[in-house]
Formats: sequence, structure tokens, C-alpha cells
Amino acid sequence: MNLTIIIISFGAIQGLFLSFLLMTSHRGNKKANRVLGVVIFMFSMSLGHVILEQTGAYRQYPHLLLLIYPTPFLFAPLILGYVTLLTRPDFKFKKKYLLHFLPFLLNVIFFTVTFYLKNGEYKIQRFEGLKVTVTPVDYFWSISHVIYTTPYLIAGVMMIKKHRQRIQNSFSSIEKVTLSWLQKFLYIIICVFVINTIFDILYFMNVNRFIGNPVMGVIVAVMIYSIGYMGWRQPEIFAHGELLESAEKYKTSPLGHEQAKKYKNRLMKIMKTDKPFLNHSLTIKELAERLNIPAYQLSQLINEHFGKNFFEFINSHRIEEAKQRLSDPKLSHYSILAIAYDAGFNSKSVFNTAFKKYTGMTPSEFRERFG
Repeated sequence: MNLTIIIISFGAIQGLFLSFLLMTSHRGNKKANRVLGVVIFMFSMSLGHVILEQTGAYRQYPHLLLLIYPTPFLFAPLILGYVTLLTRPDFKFKKKYLLHFLPFLLNVIFFTVTFYLKNGEYKIQRFEGLKVTVTPVDYFWSISHVIYTTPYLIAGVMMIKKHRQRIQNSFSSIEKVTLSWLQKFLYIIICVFVINTIFDILYFMNVNRFIGNPVMGVIVAVMIYSIGYMGWRQPEIFAHGELLESAEKYKTSPLGHEQAKKYKNRLMKIMKTDKPFLNHSLTIKELAERLNIPAYQLSQLINEHFGKNFFEFINSHRIEEAKQRLSDPKLSHYSILAIAYDAGFNSKSVFNTAFKKYTGMTPSEFRERFG
């Protein structure tokens, strides 16, 4: 057994273990964990098929051949479903969503009729024929898979982008609710999809398709643990507050000029006197309650009259507070990190980035010049 098979085998085993953990876990977002568990399980099955092929074991177990072939049409809706469950706390499953799995079902029926119900000898001959002969069915299957999967991956990227905009309109500190992990997960999936498509193209160019399978197997084996482990540890991002569904709402219920002026004066007064931005975990809902105005109207006010989202608006006040403290000789014994925390930031990296953005210099440079 060569090193490649050992790596792939280990990846398949740990994938099955992680899949079990994810599907039985009671922590975090249980629905999302179960969906990810199914995805990891299918990755493990694909690794098992590579082992079956590379070791020649398919001759002893021909009825295991091509069992994974319909699964590419299951990956896409499951991955989008995983993204949806992590970005939309109000998501409710509807029967019509089952239509997303229709291509997978049609593939299962097709392979059942044309392959799965055949005898072992036929399966071996057909499988070995795939190495040297490209049939119209192969062309159609690969092209339809790419056409079917691509919109789902694009939709996932757009959904994460939209969610990032929503959290910046809802939270003043986004470190615990950002979806950087989910972005990495989706980009890894996209990379694997692109690499697999390249190998399919090589296959159509009469380059032996199966040279790509061990390579893909190693790639999947290496990524499978990190995806499963990080996904399992992904915190319940909605435990930190409610996301604001404001964009569409304030389009249909806009603020009047006089009302906006009144709210703006009230907002600036409370920001100056009470300094709510000093609260590290301040949300737009909490600030709206203090102002006694609807959260979606506060979001509209900040977006349209200050040209910022909630995250930027609050951090701009925190930066001004930090500037005052950094330039105060009485606070020269305070560390920059302590001042950042006192100003409302709870992350050094976020503070440094925001400070440089608003002032054009680092906190240290600012203190040296004005402190």
C-alpha cells in the first residue's frame, strides 16, 4: 500500500468519524451540523471509491462501483443549505425546496436502470471502459453537473456577502458573528469543484481521467478534517443578538424629512452624553430601544444621513474617543490596548485597522504626535 492510499484511507476514516460527531452533536447550530455531516460523509464515500479503484478491489466488490456518481447533484443544494442555515436564523424548510434534489433523484434512477441492477461482470467491464472511452452520456453528465452546481456556489457567495452587510448593520463588534470560517469553507469547495472540472476536461481531451482521482483523493483527505473540525466548532452566531432585516423594510416605509431630523438630533445627543458606543457588544436593536425608535428606521437614518452602516458609525465614535484618550497627558500611562478597550473596541486588530482607516496613522504614531 503506497503513501497516497494511506493518506486517502486515513482521510476517509476520519471523515466518517467527523460525520458521526456532526450528526449526533447537540452543540451549536444542530441543523447546520447535520447538513455538514452529510457533506463530510459524501466526501468520505468519494475517498472510498478512489481506494476501491486504485487498489483494484472493485474486482472483488463490483457492486460498490459508481455508487457515488449521483452525489455531485446532492452536494450543491446541501452546501447552499448549510450556508443558509448559518446566515438566516428565520429559515424554515418548505416542501417546495425538495425540488432542489430532483436532479439527484433522476441520476439515482438513471444509474439504477443502466448500471446498479446489472451483474458484477458487466459493471467491471463498464467501469474499465470509462478509462479509455468517452461516451455521449459522460459528456452530458459532466457538463450538466457543472451547469447545475455553478449557480448554487455563486448563490452561496452572494448569500455570505449579503449576510456580512446585515451584520454590519446590526452589530458594533462583528468578531464573534463574522462568517470568515464559512467563506473559507465555501472557497475550499469552489477550489475542489474547479480542480475536478479541470480533470474532467483532461478526460474529454483523451487524457486518462483516473490520473486525477488520486490527486483529488489527497486534496479531499487533507481538507476533510479541517472543514469538519472547524465547522463543528463554529459558534452559534445568532446567540449574540438579532440580525436586522432592514433594507427592504425601510424602502417600503421611508423616514420623512422632519422625522429624520428629529431622530438625528436625538441620536447625536445620546451619542455625546451617554456614549453607548463604549459598550463592546452594542447592537442596533439595543441602541434603537434607548432612542425609542424602530431599529429599521435607525438603520435607515445611519445609512442615508451619515453615509455609514451601523458598524462604521459606532466605530467612528469609538475612534474619536480613542483619539481624545491617546492625546490626554493624564492617560499617558495607559497602554494603547487598554485605551482601545475603554473606547469600546474588543479586538486589537479591529482597533488598529479602524484607527488607521480614519486617521491615516497608527495609534502609536498618533500618540507620539499628539500625546
